[in-house]
Amino acid sequence: MSSFLQNTLTIACFQYKKLFQSTFDQVAIMSVRVLGLDKRPAKVELDGFYQLSRRQYRWHHSNKVMDLKNILIPLRKNTTVRWSMS
Repeated sequence: MSSFLQNTLTIACFQYKKLFQSTFDQVAIMSVRVLGLDKRPAKVELDGFYQLSRRQYRWHHSNKVMDLKNILIPLRKNTTVRWSMS
């Protein structure tokens, strides 16, 4: 298995609702926590085309955790989060 496939998380949503008074009736990421990352990801992207800025995710060096919170873009029903280290 390639390392790119190991750095992938699929988020499935079964109920669409309007969040954060957004103008779209789709999914928004409230909070996702990925454990066990040895170093800060160089790039995090959603659905293969939307690259997150460093303000949209946090990496905690002390406990090797990456947090995604309050991502306010229209997402698909099955959203893919991918990250790369270099």
